[in-house]
Amino acid sequence: MIKKIATMLLAAIMAICCTVAFTACGSGGNETGDEIGGGVIGGDTHEHTFSDQWSNDETYHWHAATCEHTDEVSDKAEHTIENGACTVCSYKQLMESLEYTLSDDGTAYSVSGIGSITETDISIPSEYNGRPVTSIDDTAFYNRRSLTSVTIPNSVTSIGKSAFYGCTSLNSVRITDIAAWCRIDFKGASSNPLYYAHNLYLNNELVSDLTIPSSVTRIDQYAFYYCESITSVTIPSSVTWIDQSAFFGCNALNSVFITDIVAWCRIDFKDASSNPLYYAHNLYLNNELVTNLIIPSLIIGRLTSIRRYAFYGCTSLTSVTIPSGVTSIGQYAFSDCTSLTNITIPSSVTRIDSYTFSGCTSLTSINIPSSVTRISGATFIGCTSLTSVAIPDSVTGIGEHAFYGCTSLSSITIPSSVTGIGKEAFRKCRLTSVTIPSGVKIINNGVFRDCNSLQSVTVEGDVTNIGDYAFARCSSLKSITIPSSVMGIGMHAFLYCTSLNSVRITDIAAWCCIGFGDSSYSNPLYYAKNLYFNNELVTDLTIPNSVTQIDSYTFRSCTSLTSIVIPSSVTSIGTHAFSGCSSLTSVYYGGTAEQWTAISIYDGNFSLTTTRYYYSETNPFEGAGAVTEGNYWHYVDGVPTVWAK
Repeated sequence: MIKKIATMLLAAIMAICCTVAFTACGSGGNETGDEIGGGVIGGDTHEHTFSDQWSNDETYHWHAATCEHTDEVSDKAEHTIENGACTVCSYKQLMESLEYTLSDDGTAYSVSGIGSITETDISIPSEYNGRPVTSIDDTAFYNRRSLTSVTIPNSVTSIGKSAFYGCTSLNSVRITDIAAWCRIDFKGASSNPLYYAHNLYLNNELVSDLTIPSSVTRIDQYAFYYCESITSVTIPSSVTWIDQSAFFGCNALNSVFITDIVAWCRIDFKDASSNPLYYAHNLYLNNELVTNLIIPSLIIGRLTSIRRYAFYGCTSLTSVTIPSGVTSIGQYAFSDCTSLTNITIPSSVTRIDSYTFSGCTSLTSINIPSSVTRISGATFIGCTSLTSVAIPDSVTGIGEHAFYGCTSLSSITIPSSVTGIGKEAFRKCRLTSVTIPSGVKIINNGVFRDCNSLQSVTVEGDVTNIGDYAFARCSSLKSITIPSSVMGIGMHAFLYCTSLNSVRITDIAAWCCIGFGDSSYSNPLYYAKNLYFNNELVTDLTIPNSVTQIDSYTFRSCTSLTSIVIPSSVTSIGTHAFSGCSSLTSVYYGGTAEQWTAISIYDGNFSLTTTRYYYSETNPFEGAGAVTEGNYWHYVDGVPTVWAK
């Protein structure tokens, strides 16, 4: 019996050995055949091969076999889920309860709402029902204050208005592709979850040193709006457009890195915060801090202008040399470059746009080439160290606020070529004297307002109007010459010009017809007291017969005036025309008492101490029809003389 059992056991062992020897390979997930027998078939050994890519289902991920044994797998394990996505493979949890809307053409989905989701960390899938998720609709996550993190897939190209408005608990935004992120069309600031989150994660790493890929040609609006984790950004030469507020609120930025200065000058920035220099201030070219910038000679056609905002806020710049060939410098191009002391502009430049050098507080002087025909609005506003500017004869216009706040600018020559000066062009300058050239027709509102060092102003030629507040608060202004062409002086034009002591005119008739603004401060006589006609102090004044009306405030506070001849041609005397003329004792009227009563005389004219006389060729107190009362006058050798009673 024992021998029989032993024989049966030996047969079983031999059968097993034969099976092993002739099996092609084993099963059960081994990467190679069993060691015993080596997986030999006809002398060949088979080893399984597996894909480098992960396969997955809702629970597991694995590497699938690429050999004929397709059932074989390697490294099979359960997903490790964070923020709705596996940290090992590409699997993302499908948020079934998000709300989706199919596009009109049926090719893509948009996320239209959060549905019944209660999770605080949301991962938006790249696909839904076999179609890509390409957009997030307006107000999709509106006021979801519990939301703390959101993952945006590369498939999303558009996020609607207020999509994340009110998501005040958001603290992280997660993406896997910077280039795709730069292309998203955000419809508003709160379309971008960074509006609240401030922290951007790329492949689960917090972005601090941001590198824009060379495949990117444009960065869309609000792309990095308030991503406060960013401390530096590298912009490739491929970028030609950065839309509005792309870097708004990136307060931690301290450096911008580029490799091509000409390409940088060609970038079209939509606004100030499109340019990361607005916050970073320091520009690095090939890892060298840019201080003395010499823009290289140009390949023909590559660069004809320095675009707007190009160096906005670049405080590392101390000097700039612009090469010949550049024809224009865009608005705000060097605005707030507070260390800039010197800039060389070539004669090829014909246009310097508004605000180009605004806030360059270290700039002391600048030569404007004769190719420039206009100084645009606010070009040098706030250049507090600017002491002199050479304006060439080619310039025909000076824009509004052009030199506003240039508190060190003590002298400037406005060439005769200039025909227009914009409002507040020289406000708060340190000018001591100014001559307005003959080609200027209008001295606009506030042109020399707050120029408290200004002592004299000469207005030449054909100025027709002096605007509101034109010389207000010029507290050192002592004298001003008003040409006969002036027809109107605006409200408060000479407000607080407390040092004025003379007003000089050349035409009494023209002076009487000036339309002063709605206050006494329109007339420089309010402070000056003394009126000069052809350089002679006016005491005894004769109004020409051509005058039909004396406008309001015309002689207000003219204390040098002691007597005046008013012709019978005058039909109206405006409000306060002679108010404050404290030395005026005699008014000689060229008509009768009856004619005088027909004149429209408004309030505030003539004091009680002023005596009025009526004209009479013969002595009214003698002969037939003689009178016994009244005041009458006539000329004796051209001098008004009272008839004695």
